[in-house]
Amino acid sequence: MQAARPWLLVGALGLLVVGFLQLYRGRKQCRKGSPFSIALFWIAAALVLLIVLFPQVIASLVAGW
Repeated sequence: MQAARPWLLVGALGLLVVGFLQLYRGRKQCRKGSPFSIALFWIAAALVLLIVLFPQVIASLVAGW
């Protein structure tokens, strides 16, 4: 998985950008983003950020389960 790590990070960040654009650009239209979808997006963004910044800590937590 180490060889695929850069591709997975780029993919995760790309999908977060797409989600951000859909969530906040969609507000200019008729529909409105629900509080649940906004919270879910920011939780996902925080998880990706934690995994990028602290990969060893996350790996040890996952290995402990």
